[in-house]
Amino acid sequence: MADYIRPTPRNPLLGLLSDALMGGVDWMRSPQRAQQMQGLGGLLAETGIPATVERMSYGEPLTKGRGMTTRLRPEAEAALMTLAPEAVPIGRAAMAGVRATKGLPVGAATVYHGSPYRFQRFDPTKIGSGEGAQAYGYGHYVAESPGVAEDYRRALAGNKLIFANDEARKNATKLMPFGFEDPAGVIKSALGLNNDVASAIKTLRGSYDKDPDLKAHANYLADLLESGAVRSERAGHVYTIDLPDPAIARMLDWDKPLGQQSKNVQEAIERTKSMLPANAIDDLGGDLSLMYGKDVMPQEFLNTWESFGQKAGGESALRKLGIPGIRYLDQGSRGAGQGTSNFVVFPGEEDLLRILSVEGGLLAP
Repeated sequence: MADYIRPTPRNPLLGLLSDALMGGVDWMRSPQRAQQMQGLGGLLAETGIPATVERMSYGEPLTKGRGMTTRLRPEAEAALMTLAPEAVPIGRAAMAGVRATKGLPVGAATVYHGSPYRFQRFDPTKIGSGEGAQAYGYGHYVAESPGVAEDYRRALAGNKLIFANDEARKNATKLMPFGFEDPAGVIKSALGLNNDVASAIKTLRGSYDKDPDLKAHANYLADLLESGAVRSERAGHVYTIDLPDPAIARMLDWDKPLGQQSKNVQEAIERTKSMLPANAIDDLGGDLSLMYGKDVMPQEFLNTWESFGQKAGGESALRKLGIPGIRYLDQGSRGAGQGTSNFVVFPGEEDLLRILSVEGGLLAP
């Protein structure tokens, strides 16, 4: 972690307090703790207090924007509302006022990214090395909800197994000739994405009923888990990222008709009618304002490949028009038609994604 800490001086008292808070949250949220304790750790993290104290220890500003657009960062806002109940109605009124003020950029400046990899900046050559679906365009995917990023981390990185000693590792390896080509893989499969040790032990002990030998070895793997000779730890990383509000305001909104999109998006699409699917325009009677963001580019155009081997087409065309990415409702919000969003930042716009921290440790600028 030391390689990623900022070189700027840290306030010693606030630093100690931050380390205590962050350490406590990490301890409570560890898979080894009871579910109630993990939930309590999650609630403490969501108050924004640990993240706010961490920022303060490094002298990081608690606000974002300039002039008329200055406002508290989400974690500082959450901390204020947690510590001062009387601030709740004031904060809500202030947020409503900002959203009601036309012309000001509105959107989350703090977003999250779950990945199995450790890195210090987003690399366009690595696009697609995660989930790889790229269902909403070709680019870097980040989420307004930290829970969405955690789901991706869990799905892509899973968990890593740690053996207490070499003997435990060798004993597990000895099972390979008896039908388990990968004992560690069998344990990981039993643990599942949620890293549930109790369920994994039950699954292993109840499996392979038709083969007594394999069942015996499955029971042995369960014994390893139960004794602590092998344990499972969280793998992968969740990144906290700053995505500027003005960039969000210029993004194409997947879920809104063009008539409700930002002015720069409307003007850009109006200038490129020839790129739009003719049948879609005809169905709208020629009124582009009724076309939704998801219909701006036909899917086959978004997914074309150029000769040099990287995806291009719709994304590069939109970027040339001043649109840096796409915004769309995440899976938990799609049914309601509102809520938290995910963002696709197009290749070439990596400078918009400034990594603030990974797993709570501030990164070098």
